[in-house]
Amino acid sequence: MAIKKNYAGVDGPLSDGNLTIMVVPSAEIEAVADVTAALLNGASAVDITYDLTTDGYQHTPGNEEITQNRLTRPYEKKRQGKQTDTLQLQYGYDPETGEGETQADTVLVTGAKVHVIERRGVDHETDFAAGDKIKIYPGEVGRKTDDPPVAAAEFTRSVAILLDGEVTDETVLTAGA
Repeated sequence: MAIKKNYAGVDGPLSDGNLTIMVVPSAEIEAVADVTAALLNGASAVDITYDLTTDGYQHTPGNEEITQNRLTRPYEKKRQGKQTDTLQLQYGYDPETGEGETQADTVLVTGAKVHVIERRGVDHETDFAAGDKIKIYPGEVGRKTDDPPVAAAEFTRSVAILLDGEVTDETVLTAGA
């Protein structure tokens, strides 16, 4: 491949305003193909993007490594094993309101089966459309914890989404019905 002379690189879109995080009850989704623009624009999908703190969306991808050693082979051979991804959310909340009164608490109920859907690079205010690229995280909402209070900061809660299915890193949406 030749050197690209005078190449300045690619400017990606800024993350500010160009990220959307949705939560959909898993009862709405039996297969990846069920995640459509119509579903994500519908009433059962809850937008939690602006409930999350600035570092409150932490996806850590991972896989087990399987080593395959062979007699007299001069090197180890590694294979990819099970997915070991984690997804941690942190959001602002008001301790004076009851459980379920903030948008994130409404959908992030401990034990609930959910799919967290991520869309990057498209203005947050833009409806989902066929052709949008999304990531899908299926799982169960773990136990919510109140984070320690910090001076001059809002109260926050954290929760792990206990992933229990295949994380799809890039799925292209269809329009749906």
